[in-house]
Parts: sequence; structure tokens; C-alpha cells
Amino acid sequence: MAEGEKEKIKSLIKVLDVDGSFLEFKDRKSIFDNSKIESHSALTPTIKTPGVNELIGKEIEVYTTIKNRFISNFLIEETLIDRTIMTIKVGDLTFELKGEVIKQEGFLKYEPIASKENTLPKVNINDEITIKFEAIEKKTTLPKKMDTIMLSNYLKNPFKAELKDDEEMETDYKEMFEGVEIGTEATRTGIIEKCKKYEYITEKKTSLSVEPTGIILIETLDKLNINLYKEKTVEFSKNLKKVYRNEMDIKSCVDEVLKELKEIIKNGENIKIERVIQKKEVIGKCPRCGKNIFESKKNFYCEGFADDPRCDFSIWKTDKFFVDKGKTLTKTMAKGFLSGKSVKVKGLKKKDGSGKYDANINIIEKEFKGKKYVNFNMSFD
Repeated sequence: MAEGEKEKIKSLIKVLDVDGSFLEFKDRKSIFDNSKIESHSALTPTIKTPGVNELIGKEIEVYTTIKNRFISNFLIEETLIDRTIMTIKVGDLTFELKGEVIKQEGFLKYEPIASKENTLPKVNINDEITIKFEAIEKKTTLPKKMDTIMLSNYLKNPFKAELKDDEEMETDYKEMFEGVEIGTEATRTGIIEKCKKYEYITEKKTSLSVEPTGIILIETLDKLNINLYKEKTVEFSKNLKKVYRNEMDIKSCVDEVLKELKEIIKNGENIKIERVIQKKEVIGKCPRCGKNIFESKKNFYCEGFADDPRCDFSIWKTDKFFVDKGKTLTKTMAKGFLSGKSVKVKGLKKKDGSGKYDANINIIEKEFKGKKYVNFNMSFD
């Protein structure tokens, strides 16, 4: 938090703990430190306490998360954890086991996710125990696919797979402070969303997959000798942090980038890159001009949209006809419509909300003021 917020925090503590029974103001460097603030100070609750039913759904989750994190920093009760580290030596090999038992909960009452007890058996120093090693035959499995949280954590520190304990977390923060990160806390989500937008990666049931477009991008950058791998990206990120801390002037930082760009252009002068044309699935033929219909995120469109004269035929996935009936137009439905067939759609919602019904739907075109529009017609068995 910013050092200038101390009085505001004192007022907030009084609001959250009127009788002073469990919170106290703590003027610590680990809490108030201007040197660790970049784009904005820490998020805190306001002195306004939400009333009953004033917040709903995700709003309650967000408020509770921020409030609990704030409370955890100013609790009177400390968190006490009994940690045991067991070192076992077998010949030239050393194995280390860690065990923890919570003696006093403290902030773990408010952030229980951080609490995981892992007990070890009672042993004494220099005890000898019997160790039995067995060779077990196992089949290797594919690495688990990343989800958005895992990818964000990787960008947070691309040189370390995951955080394990407080010491590593502190090390991780120091590295981030020096610029060992890709993006910032404020921009990493945007980076991932852009990769999804341009279809370099896709997300299915929370799992992320690299798409052919992403592979082509990486291969093209390699051919052009453009180094955007983590080592080079972090190198630039470190310079930005140095500028922020006044350890490097802006001109020197810009000059380094300019030098890199000039080298990229020079290296790419004699390299020929073939134009990449991705094959798209043909959904059907356009009923107006006969050309191919392709799918985009929002609609099914005619490839003649760039012609002169332009063919503006399209079927929108969120057409009001289907949205009003609680449906989204799918690729299977679009293929059926473009083949000239009626498509049976089940579970259409009635206008009055009294139930659902099935209907056979086919595509029709209507003309208004000389312009054609896509519409739909229903029939029943």
C-alpha cells in the first residue's frame, strides 16, 4: 500500500472492527512501501459497508476476497505454524520432506486456501530407518494442458514453474520487481485475451491449446530471426523496470529497442516468407451468388463480401429470431439451411415463458426497399 494511505487505513480498521477486538493498525514496511507500487496502490474495501442484498453473485465474492485480504494484514492474532524439515540420506542421495501443523490460525481463518497441513512421523535426529526402493514400471502421460491461471502464473515468472512456500514467494516477488516477468499484473490478462482473439490459442473447458495460426506465427518469427522468447522479452522488461526506478534514462532504453529493430529489419531483408493462406471449412454455398460460406465468431458469411459489387449475405449466430426463443444458431443448423432443407430445432422457448416446443425451420429471404434480408420460417409436424 502507499505510505500516504495510513490515516485512511486506520479509519477503515475502525469501521471493520468497532470495538478493536481483533484488528490493529500495523505500520510495517511489508504493508506500506511506495517503492513496490507501480500502476496503483493495493485494492482495499471502502468505509461504506454493503447492506443486506446490496451485493449479489460475483460482487459478493469480489468484495469478500478484498476485505479478507485486508483483514489478514491487520489481525491481532498471529498465524503460528510448526514446520518440520526431515532430511533422509541414502548413500549419495539426499531426500528432503517438509511437514506443517497449524498451531494458531491467524489469517488462515480468512484465507483458508493457503492452509494445508502435512504432518510427518515422529523421528529423532540420527535415527536409522529401513528404506526399501522398488523399480516401478509406468507409462508416461502427456503434460497437463495449461489453463488461463497457469498461463498467467507462467508469465508472472517464466523461469519458475510454480510457487511452493513463503521463501520462494518472496524470491518470486524480488524477481518480478527486477523485471523478470512478461507483462504486468494489469496487462497479463489482456495479453492472453489478445492471443485468443487472433486465434493463436483457444480455450475449451478451461484448457488452452495452441492453434495452427499460433504455430505459424512462431515459425515465421524464427525464419525472420526475430527473438521474442522469454529470455529476450524479460531483458526488455528489466530495462523498463530500471526506467521506472530511475536507474536508466528513457533515451538509453529507446536506443536499445531501436538497435534491435534495425537488426530485425536488416536480417529480414533477404528472407522470403510465403504468404500463409489458411484453409477454412466451407459451410455451404451462398444462395445469392453461389460462392462459399465461411464461419466467423459472430456469423456465417459469404466470401464475396470483398467483391465489387459486394455480396453481403450472412446468417448471424445471435439472430433475434433464435435469441427470442432461447437458442443460438449453430454450424450444423447453418449447414442445413444452406442446403435448402428444413432444420428441426427442439426446445424453442414460448414467448410467455410457459414452456417449450419443437419446430421445423427453414431460411427465407425478404426484400425491403430494394435490399434483401435473411429471415426464417417455421412449420410444424
